[in-house]
Amino acid sequence: MPYRLCGAGDAHVMDKWLRESETPPELPEKMRENGITHLFINFAEWSRLKKPYGYLDLSDEKMKLFRDTAMSGGEIYRKPPVIIIELSGN
Repeated sequence: MPYRLCGAGDAHVMDKWLRESETPPELPEKMRENGITHLFINFAEWSRLKKPYGYLDLSDEKMKLFRDTAMSGGEIYRKPPVIIIELSGN
């Protein structure tokens, strides 16, 4: 199964897609165009890496766009701080 991941020093592809997305349907469309069907989110790591690296340090507007996109899919696993979501339309 193909996957994408970004290390702490890498520019995160989600940052790019969020900057390019102006409306809620655009973000999931960009994900689907790039073969993304599921999101694996580790909120503890996201928080830890945000401070020193600026990793996905999102404005309130872009955080809402990300949250709305992620939560529009089906949650298939949750064990805090990790969640796996299947994007809608897949």
